[in-house]
Amino acid sequence: MRRPNRTLKTSELQICELIPGERILSRESIDRWKNNIAAGKFEEPTIIKALGGYYVTQGNHRIFAAKELGLPSVTCQIAQVDRQKNVEALDDIDCADALRAGLLGFEGLKIVATDHDREEACEEEASEDDPIFDDALGDL
Repeated sequence: MRRPNRTLKTSELQICELIPGERILSRESIDRWKNNIAAGKFEEPTIIKALGGYYVTQGNHRIFAAKELGLPSVTCQIAQVDRQKNVEALDDIDCADALRAGLLGFEGLKIVATDHDREEACEEEASEDDPIFDDALGDL
C-alpha cells in the first residue's frame, strides 16, 4: 500500500491536548508499552492536524501508557500530509466524533484485557450503525 506524500515534523505535545484515534485499547498492549517506556524505548506516535487539534493516527496505546506513567507530554511526529478531500473529511469526522465522546486527552477510553478482546470489541463497535458517519459518507 502506498502512503500519501507527507513530511514529518517532531514536536513535544501535551497529552491533554491529543485526540485519540481509537476508542478501545487493550491492557495487554498498554502494559507492554509501559515496560518499553520504562526501559527507554519509546517510538514517537504519528499525529495529524484535524479540526484545529492533534489527532493520533498511530500510537494510541503508547500515549495512553505514557499518561498512566504520569508523563504530561510526549514527543510526536506531526504528519503534514497531502491528502485527498475525502480522506481529509473522514479524518475530520473521526476527530469530531472523538471530541463529542469526550475523549480529548485520552479520557474515557474503553480498556479491555487482551489484544484479542480489543479486536472483538472493535468489530462489534464497527458493526453498529453510526448515523453521523453514514450521513457524511453520503456527501462524499
